[in-house]
Amino acid sequence: MTTDLLRGETGNNPHVSLSTWNADGYTGRKRIFSDWEGSAMMASWSPDGKQLVFGFGTFFGGRNQRPAQIMTMNADGSNAKALTAGAPNAGFPDWSPDGKSIVYRVWGYDDKRVEQRGLRLMNLGDRSIKVLTSEWDNFPFFSPAGDRILFTRQKASDKDFDIFTMKPDGTDVKQLTTWPGTDGHATWTPDGKQILHMGTRSGFKDEAPMYDNSPQPLRADFHHECGRHAHAAAHRQPVGRFDADLRAPAELIALEGNWQVKFAASSMLPVPV
Repeated sequence: MTTDLLRGETGNNPHVSLSTWNADGYTGRKRIFSDWEGSAMMASWSPDGKQLVFGFGTFFGGRNQRPAQIMTMNADGSNAKALTAGAPNAGFPDWSPDGKSIVYRVWGYDDKRVEQRGLRLMNLGDRSIKVLTSEWDNFPFFSPAGDRILFTRQKASDKDFDIFTMKPDGTDVKQLTTWPGTDGHATWTPDGKQILHMGTRSGFKDEAPMYDNSPQPLRADFHHECGRHAHAAAHRQPVGRFDADLRAPAELIALEGNWQVKFAASSMLPVPV
């Protein structure tokens, strides 16, 4: 499953469709959802592989024109229907491993002009919605076992983005990253034992043109507590991987040009790649 950025936009909102591919990643492409009235973002498979859940509407700078909704459809693109309605903007959903619920983020004002933000859990049996968090949280993903939800939060204290997990009922919130700058776009490995994420001290520069008042740090220095430091180049996008039950990375891989340096978590010293 991929999201496809199409040419053109409406009201500062890019047109994005959904396509499926064969498992080899380059054959059998089939566009299964496309609507020029909005963008289809962040699709997630149902556990049985028969359906998809995704956000559709306006995002980024145009998100107030037509609040995005959570939608489902069959794997072939048929029977698309909305699970949410009205404001606030809802998107970036993920299906629980047992197929009974969906977690997603909300952002913006509701129909009563009350600001809403954070993560929500929808029970698909009765469509009831539970508030899990009320901070700047996004990109939620259930663990393969369904016992934790992984997400990215922009903390009010220092405006940094960091990676968190919590139980599906919203309790036992744990912060996993503490480095200055931006850490996010995290996902679980299939066995649930590790987490793969992106991190940068310079902001995700490729995303900057799509944001208006969404914070994106432009440059920062990252420092090791022992005094070692490095200045992040504007184009460096480190990729980190750490054990899911730890609060420090098992390894951090910094990519720049055609070389990579791997750092050991205990000392941040370069080790052979």
